[in-house]
Amino acid sequence: MENGTILFNPGSATDRRWQEHFGVGLIHVTSDRIDPELVLYDDPRHLRNVSRR
Repeated sequence: MENGTILFNPGSATDRRWQEHFGVGLIHVTSDRIDPELVLYDDPRHLRNVSRR
C-alpha cells in the first residue's frame, strides 16, 4: 500500500516474457476487505479454470 493506494501488478496474462508462468490477478472486494489473489499458470488455456465468485 502506498499513501492509501493498493498497487497490484500480476504480470502478463498472455506474454510470459522472462517469467516461468503467466499470471492474472483477481481482487475480491467486500464491504470490509480487499483481498488480492495472484493466479499463476503455465498455459493460456488454463484460464478456462478461473471462475468468478
